[in-house]
Amino acid sequence: MNHYLWGALLALLGAAACGKSLPATGETPGVGDTPTVSNSEGDLAGPARPARAARMDGAATSSAEGPNDGPANMDASAADGPPDMADEPTAPLSEMGEDPPESGTAADAAAREAGAMAKSPPTHYVYVGTGDWGAEAGRIAVYRLEQDGGLSFIQRVEAGGIAAFMAVDVSRGRLYVADEGSALLRRFLVDVTTGRLTAAGQVPVPGGPVYAALDAQANTLLTAYYSEGLVRTFPLDDSGIAATPSDTEMTGDRTHSIIVSGDNAHAYVCSVGAEKISQFTFDAAAHMLAPLSVASVSHPGGPRHLALSEDERFLYAVAETGDNVIAYTRSERGALQPLQTIARLPVGASGTGADIQLGPNGHLYVSNRAPSNTVAVFAVDASEGYLSLIEHEATGGEDPRNLAIDSEGRFLLVANRSSQTVAVFSTSTSTGELTRERVVPVEGNPFFVGVFAFEK
Repeated sequence: MNHYLWGALLALLGAAACGKSLPATGETPGVGDTPTVSNSEGDLAGPARPARAARMDGAATSSAEGPNDGPANMDASAADGPPDMADEPTAPLSEMGEDPPESGTAADAAAREAGAMAKSPPTHYVYVGTGDWGAEAGRIAVYRLEQDGGLSFIQRVEAGGIAAFMAVDVSRGRLYVADEGSALLRRFLVDVTTGRLTAAGQVPVPGGPVYAALDAQANTLLTAYYSEGLVRTFPLDDSGIAATPSDTEMTGDRTHSIIVSGDNAHAYVCSVGAEKISQFTFDAAAHMLAPLSVASVSHPGGPRHLALSEDERFLYAVAETGDNVIAYTRSERGALQPLQTIARLPVGASGTGADIQLGPNGHLYVSNRAPSNTVAVFAVDASEGYLSLIEHEATGGEDPRNLAIDSEGRFLLVANRSSQTVAVFSTSTSTGELTRERVVPVEGNPFFVGVFAFEK
């Protein structure tokens, strides 16, 4: 076959493979001529090249330009067709400088992330301690705090003489009670899914405990004794409260409360009759207290209860008989220095002070007992520690002995002892102002109310 016929045959085969016919003129293309092909939209795509020419000179071609000879090889940087998988395997995307595609849609990914981070809000249980000096038995009433501030009754358990104060180890599900009427320290187990209590032992103590607190590790129970003028520390373990205290410290007439700093390094004790706050170092491992070099600071009017600021640079104390709240600075070594004295009562009113609570939104609440029957609300300067009065709010009952605030700072609860009620107030997160939502009757005289958040 001469070279003209050979050339015509090659041209015919190429045109047939591209789905195109030869020119209608009937002229036979020469060896040096190449037919043109169009793209799918009919536009000219340039001259067709012999398929293997690209392989020989390294130029990239599209698959549309050489379908008669199989897929054409493609450079990694080309974007006009897939590479020849048989001759040049595709590199992993990570080696090509690209990120592998995510599985699923962006919405799926967001849903997965939200699911991983989702956490059920804690359930708040309310524990109300009641009793009287022989006129009634001590009991603990258990409620669930609802989202609207309602109290749903769960259980009532016997608690000796007077359930005067409680401390709760939320992480381990344990509740400790200072039973002032029976001279006992009581221990209960908490079912964190329901809030229900189960009695789990008791320890007799000399004198009547009026206050109970836990150290930061919940390994020590610290207790205060009003008539005896002292505090005691008791080690705790899985079996319960130690029968013998590790330490006993004389702190002065009518000792009413004790708290431990969040760093577990210091403890502070209020003595109403001695009109002072005793200050100690605390050895958590030994469950021991040791007086600071300056063992106490004076507080006229008799300090009763204490509250530490969130950063623990300031301490606030409410006086029982005096019309004052005193703010103290707290040094790195735990020593207190008076900073400010401010009145707690409305002008012209009277009534003893009882409790003090600092809410998570930065407002301080102080209860004034009869005949005032009010809660004083203060704004707190977080940087300087100073207080400024916002309002006085009537408690809706008589003798507001104890206060409690939920962990989110949405509600303040007031135990009105003489009227046997618990009042529930909603709080303004911006101003701290109170709005009374409801007043709930309880059986017995409430000495204590506490709100504790449990993770399920």
